[in-house]
Amino acid sequence: MTEAGNATAAQDNTMVLMGRIPTDAGQTLYWLVANLCRLNAYLRCLIIQLPFVESDARLALSETLKARFSGRLLPFNGELDRSEKSVDPRFDHHNQANTAGRIV
Repeated sequence: MTEAGNATAAQDNTMVLMGRIPTDAGQTLYWLVANLCRLNAYLRCLIIQLPFVESDARLALSETLKARFSGRLLPFNGELDRSEKSVDPRFDHHNQANTAGRIV
Protein backbone atom coordinates (compact mmCIF):
# COMPACT_ATOMS: atom_id res chain seq x y z
CA MET A 1 0.00 0.00 0.00
CA THR A 2 1.21 3.51 -0.83
CA GLU A 3 0.06 6.60 1.08
CA ALA A 4 0.36 10.13 -0.25
CA GLY A 5 -0.86 13.58 0.69
CA ASN A 6 -2.06 14.73 4.10
CA ALA A 7 -1.61 11.84 6.55
CA THR A 8 -3.93 13.54 9.06
CA ALA A 9 -6.80 14.10 6.61
CA ALA A 10 -10.35 13.47 7.75
CA GLN A 11 -12.13 10.37 6.48
CA ASP A 12 -14.25 12.43 4.06
CA ASN A 13 -11.00 13.75 2.53
CA THR A 14 -9.46 10.31 2.06
CA MET A 15 -9.47 8.52 -1.28
CA VAL A 16 -8.66 4.84 -1.83
CA LEU A 17 -7.47 3.77 -5.27
CA MET A 18 -6.95 0.14 -6.23
CA GLY A 19 -4.57 -0.88 -8.96
CA ARG A 20 -3.18 -3.90 -10.74
CA ILE A 21 -6.51 -5.49 -11.63
CA PRO A 22 -5.85 -7.18 -14.05
CA THR A 23 -2.83 -5.18 -15.23
CA ASP A 24 -0.25 -2.96 -13.58
CA ALA A 25 -1.62 0.60 -13.38
CA GLY A 26 1.01 1.79 -10.88
CA GLN A 27 2.52 4.64 -12.89
CA THR A 28 -0.90 5.97 -13.88
CA LEU A 29 -2.14 5.93 -10.28
CA TYR A 30 1.01 7.65 -8.99
CA TRP A 31 0.58 10.38 -11.60
CA LEU A 32 -3.11 10.76 -10.74
CA VAL A 33 -2.47 10.93 -6.98
CA ALA A 34 0.35 13.46 -7.40
CA ASN A 35 -1.93 15.74 -9.37
CA LEU A 36 -4.90 15.29 -7.01
CA CYS A 37 -2.72 16.15 -4.00
CA ARG A 38 -1.37 19.18 -5.86
CA LEU A 39 -4.98 20.38 -6.36
CA ASN A 40 -6.08 19.66 -2.76
CA ALA A 41 -3.50 19.93 0.04
CA TYR A 42 -5.98 18.38 2.51
CA LEU A 43 -6.42 15.16 0.51
CA ARG A 44 -5.06 11.81 1.65
CA CYS A 45 -4.71 9.08 -0.99
CA LEU A 46 -4.14 5.39 -0.39
CA ILE A 47 -3.08 3.22 -3.32
CA ILE A 48 -3.66 -0.49 -2.83
CA GLN A 49 -1.83 -2.74 -5.27
CA LEU A 50 -3.56 -6.10 -5.65
CA PRO A 51 -2.15 -9.12 -7.50
CA PHE A 52 -2.37 -8.98 -11.25
CA VAL A 53 -1.79 -11.49 -14.00
CA GLU A 54 1.74 -11.20 -15.35
CA SER A 55 2.64 -12.55 -18.76
CA ASP A 56 4.51 -15.51 -17.25
CA ALA A 57 1.79 -16.41 -14.71
CA ARG A 58 0.38 -19.93 -14.81
CA LEU A 59 -3.37 -19.95 -14.29
CA ALA A 60 -4.88 -22.69 -12.14
CA LEU A 61 -8.44 -22.76 -13.43
CA SER A 62 -11.05 -24.10 -11.02
CA GLU A 63 -13.27 -27.00 -12.03
CA THR A 64 -16.20 -25.47 -10.11
CA LEU A 65 -15.70 -21.69 -9.94
CA LYS A 66 -17.10 -19.95 -13.02
CA ALA A 67 -16.96 -16.30 -14.10
CA ARG A 68 -19.50 -14.15 -12.21
CA PHE A 69 -19.51 -11.20 -14.58
CA SER A 70 -20.00 -10.64 -18.27
CA GLY A 71 -17.32 -9.12 -20.44
CA ARG A 72 -17.57 -6.23 -22.89
CA LEU A 73 -17.00 -6.43 -26.61
CA LEU A 74 -14.98 -3.55 -27.99
CA PRO A 75 -15.39 -1.19 -29.78
CA PHE A 76 -19.19 -1.50 -29.73
CA ASN A 77 -19.74 -2.16 -26.00
CA GLY A 78 -21.74 -5.35 -26.51
CA GLU A 79 -22.02 -7.93 -23.73
CA LEU A 80 -19.90 -11.07 -23.75
CA ASP A 81 -21.34 -14.01 -21.78
CA ARG A 82 -18.54 -15.53 -19.66
CA SER A 83 -20.76 -17.54 -17.26
CA GLU A 84 -19.45 -20.93 -18.44
CA LYS A 85 -15.77 -19.94 -18.32
CA SER A 86 -13.65 -21.30 -15.46
CA VAL A 87 -11.59 -18.83 -13.47
CA ASP A 88 -8.49 -18.94 -11.28
CA PRO A 89 -9.71 -18.02 -7.74
CA ARG A 90 -6.51 -16.05 -7.10
CA PHE A 91 -7.51 -13.56 -9.79
CA ASP A 92 -11.31 -13.65 -9.42
CA HIS A 93 -12.53 -10.06 -9.09
CA HIS A 94 -15.02 -10.98 -6.34
CA ASN A 95 -12.24 -12.51 -4.22
CA GLN A 96 -10.00 -9.52 -4.94
CA ALA A 97 -12.80 -7.18 -3.84
CA ASN A 98 -13.20 -9.09 -0.57
CA THR A 99 -9.45 -8.87 0.04
CA ALA A 100 -9.46 -5.13 -0.71
CA GLY A 101 -12.39 -4.64 1.67
CA ARG A 102 -10.49 -6.36 4.48
CA ILE A 103 -7.42 -4.19 3.78
CA VAL A 104 -9.40 -0.95 3.79
